[in-house]
Amino acid sequence: DVAPNYYAYDAIQEVAAAGIITGRVAGKFNPTSPLTRAEMAAIIDRMYKLTGTAAMNFSDVAPNHWAYDSIMRLYKNELITGYTDGTFKPNAFITRAEFANILSKAIK
Repeated sequence: DVAPNYYAYDAIQEVAAAGIITGRVAGKFNPTSPLTRAEMAAIIDRMYKLTGTAAMNFSDVAPNHWAYDSIMRLYKNELITGYTDGTFKPNAFITRAEFANILSKAIK
């Protein structure tokens, strides 16, 4: 779903080949779709090969959630804290500001 003449084609091919961003469905990248907080967690986890885990009980992230391990590694590495109501909101779209904040922490 990404044409070779798409402006981000090369970058998308690179992150896909590196296994950093896999797409929501095999063979589909959905380049104009917003990013969820769970997807962001998986991307940061894969990119930085985070280690460790935490037993944080976000009330809306069950242990069988597909991104549970990534979310827990981001929490363990102090890249995320969740919301004051004890949720993570894995299906909420992440803002550019939130993503920049988390990425900045990961870089450090």
